[in-house]
Amino acid sequence: MGVRLRNIPIYSVPKERLHSAAGFPAYGLAFKKYGWVRQDLPPRVKKHVILHERIHVKYGRGEILTNLIAGARDPRGWMATAFATIKDPQRRAAYARNAKLLLFRKRKNI
Repeated sequence: MGVRLRNIPIYSVPKERLHSAAGFPAYGLAFKKYGWVRQDLPPRVKKHVILHERIHVKYGRGEILTNLIAGARDPRGWMATAFATIKDPQRRAAYARNAKLLLFRKRKNI
């Protein structure tokens, strides 16, 4: 049967301790048997990020599938997290920077 999602430990840590590969403070991170979530998040967002990180730990899925699973289980939390991301200037800038890198990268001719 495996580990239940609610039994996977998630630790609340300061924003400065969590940085994503994109260079902005992440909302949460997962690693093997446990995860971390930012302690400064609004309650609805924090609850959703905890669910998201527990799904990462249990199933080891990528971001897109994990977002779909967490969003199906907690649609209001998913929307609150999306709006929090839109309102955060650091996250908006990082997503715009990443989008430019993807759109304007040099492609190899085959």
